[in-house]
Order: sequence, then structure tokens, then C-alpha cells
Amino acid sequence: MVLLGANKRLTVLLGNGDGTFGEPVAYTLAQSASAHVVGDLNADRHPDVVVVPTLGDLVVFLGNADGTLAPVDAVPRPDPSIAEVLLADLDGDQRAEFIWSNPGDPVIRILSGVGTGTLGDIVEVNVGEVFGSAPVLAVADLNQDNQPDLVVGRRTGGNDAVTIVANAGGGSLVVDQAIELDGTRGIAAVEVLDLNGDGRQDIAAQSRGASSNGAFVAYGLEADGAGGYAWRRLCEGLAVQPGSILEVTGDDYADGVFCADGGIIAFEGQPDGRIESPSVIDIGHSGRVRPKRLAAGDLDGDGGTDLVSQGGGVLFNQGGGVFEEIPLL
Repeated sequence: MVLLGANKRLTVLLGNGDGTFGEPVAYTLAQSASAHVVGDLNADRHPDVVVVPTLGDLVVFLGNADGTLAPVDAVPRPDPSIAEVLLADLDGDQRAEFIWSNPGDPVIRILSGVGTGTLGDIVEVNVGEVFGSAPVLAVADLNQDNQPDLVVGRRTGGNDAVTIVANAGGGSLVVDQAIELDGTRGIAAVEVLDLNGDGRQDIAAQSRGASSNGAFVAYGLEADGAGGYAWRRLCEGLAVQPGSILEVTGDDYADGVFCADGGIIAFEGQPDGRIESPSVIDIGHSGRVRPKRLAAGDLDGDGGTDLVSQGGGVLFNQGGGVFEEIPLL
């Protein structure tokens, strides 16, 4: 687990395989940073880290086989306004490209060579009108051609949109389609998963709803098998930060997990892909903290999806929507 703190430190906690973690190892940064991403930059199958400082060049750490990080020479900052960031291997060379977006900018930019120090040309993809906040990004193989595609959620002057950027091979990217969402006020997150159990990759988008009193609304864009998508509202709740659409209750139906005032709540997914707002499950931190972001994964190897929250701790999935909370640090 890699954590970026406000104290100019990058902290790594290595898992012990049973859900516990070893002693934290801290790496000092020269200045505060706004974002970090993890991926394999040099094709050695060890996770590397790119840190985006508030100002100045990118900071790159290459991962060693023992889980430690080795800093490399600073990589020139390719853009002064980097906001949303992502690492993904788009051209199939086993080395992740650095992908980013900027506030109010319709161009998504991609840079290779971040891990080697020999930077390639910046590839630019214009996804259409963007208003205000930076477009949010996700990557997945949507059309089952073994090429990772980009999913871009963006705020527009009218209806917000989710744009699919198809990978034509070798890193060649083409805007495929844009799906407009009615009644949204800025997409905060996009994810790719099978919402309704039909074996197709769907898209979940989270937005500040236009008619809801500050609530986040989750929308599902369900694949029709012919390259098209039909969208509908999945759930709505008084979450103060975006969360994740993922399966946490053990029934194979995607649930909605959100950071809310005083805790984390889950809306339980149904067989038809709906996520029922009334079936709220309180799964941790109730009344004590205000979590801001969520990360998910199987931390203890038991097959269940565990959660980690910024500002809280680790929530170990016990099955059936029951979680055990363990402080992280």
C-alpha cells in the first residue's frame, strides 16, 4: 500500500499476506505533492511510483524486488497544470504510460518513457467540451480486443458526458463515442465493471446530482454487446465524496460504496443491476471520522473485497456486508 501524506512523505506499507502490514517505510519528498500513481514503468514486474509535486518536476521511484523504492533522476514536468493522473500500458510494450488531464481542458495527454528517463512525444486526444474540473480517467478493455481503452468522464456546459477512447493498437487512440448523462453537475469518478452479471464490461459514473441536495448520484452505462451503451440511474445518496461501485456483500452483484458524513455506507446491488438506496449497510467509522477517499482490494487473501479509507483505517470484509475495522497507522 502506497500513501501520499501532507507532510512531504510517501509511505509504503508492505502486506504480510494475512491482512496485516509491516512497519511503514517513509520516503521524504522535497515538496508537497498533489497526486501519485502506481504502475510498472520499466517492465520488470515490480510496481513503481510517480509523484506529482505541487510545483516542479515529476518524482519517480522505481520498485525493487523486496518492495523498497529507489528514487531516480527527476523527470521534467510535461505540463504545469496536471490534475487527474493514471498509469497504463497503452501500446503493449509492458511499460506504463503517464496519462493526465487538466481543469477545463478537453485534451487528454499521454507520455511514455517516464520510467526510463528518455521521454517520448506527448500524444494528445481531444475528447470534446470540458467545463470546470479536470476530466476523470479509467482504463479497461471494453471491446475485448486485448487492447486497453480509455474512459473519460467530463463536465460540460450542458449535460455531462462519458467519452470512450478506443485503442486501435500500438497506442493509437481514437474517440469512439460520447454518452451524455442527463441531470448531472460534474462527473467525479468513472469505473469499469460488470454491473448486471451478463459478462460484459459496463461503466459506472458518479456525479453531483443536479436536483439532489448535495448528494452523489451513480449512473450505470450498460453495454449492449454491439458497441453501444444505455445509461440509467443506479442509486443516489447523501455521500459527501465519491466512492466506488464494486461487489462487497458476496452475492456477485455490484454494490455502491460511498464516503459519507461520519462513516462509509454501502447500497446493496440487485440482480438486474440496480443498486437499492434503501438497503444501506453501515460498514465502518460511524460517528468518528469523515473519510475522503476509498481504495479496494483483497488484502488478506480470503476472496472478499476489503476497503481502505483516507482518514480512517482498513475495513476487512467478513462476508454478507459485515466488516471488521482495523486502524491503519
